[in-house]
Parts: sequence; C-alpha cells; structure tokens
Amino acid sequence: MSMSPSLWKHTLAQEGASREEVARVLTEAADHLERVGLHKGGLFPISQGTPRSAQPCCGWGAIEVVKGTGERAHGAAYLAEEALSLAVGARDTPTTPHLGHFPNWNDEPKTSQAAVLMLMRSTADAIQTRSGVFA
Repeated sequence: MSMSPSLWKHTLAQEGASREEVARVLTEAADHLERVGLHKGGLFPISQGTPRSAQPCCGWGAIEVVKGTGERAHGAAYLAEEALSLAVGARDTPTTPHLGHFPNWNDEPKTSQAAVLMLMRSTADAIQTRSGVFA
C-alpha cells in the first residue's frame, strides 16, 4: 500500500529532496525507459554481461538506473517511486484496483510502455505544478 498524499508531502520535507528533484528523476527515468524498452516481472531481465543501463526495465528499474548517488538522490528516487504509486492509486476504480501500487500496475499484461511513460511524465508534471494528489 502506498503512502497518503499528506504523508508524501511530509516525507518530501523530511528527505530534503525538492519537487524539482523528484520530477527530474521521473522525467529522466521515462526517457531511459523510452530508450531501452519496458520489462515486466522484475526490475530487469536476468541477463549476464549486459549492464543494467542497457537492459529493458520496469518503471522502478528505470528510476534505479537514473537516480544517482548520495542521500538526496536516494530520497528523490524513493519519493518518485511513492509518487507513481499515489498516481496509480488515484486512478484505481472498483473494477480495476491495483491497491495503489505502481509495480502491480506496471506488470499488468494490458499496461503498455506508452501508458507507463505517460504516467511517469504526467506525475512529474503534477509534482512540479502542485496539482492533483500533489497539490
């Protein structure tokens, strides 16, 4: 289960990451995913000898590739992952529940790469513009 919008905002302050940093992680992850392709069923396929940065990946795998190093980078990546789950949770309906969990939605057979990219980019935009659940 993902965190609530109010807890996300509180955690943003605690982690010391800015909205811009979280949005940047999501945008760069979407760009990366667009280059390498979507993988379902894990962060990355099991592939010997191929660097992760060159392998297809899921949305969270893309965040892991682009997040960088250091505490602030870790905080921004964590908040980006939670933001995606909040965005999926906001789209849940009684007939299509994903329990507000982005990995479940990402791995659904009917979820396309285009849908994942659109969710990542629209979430980045909502964070920056303080709209929707990120107001």
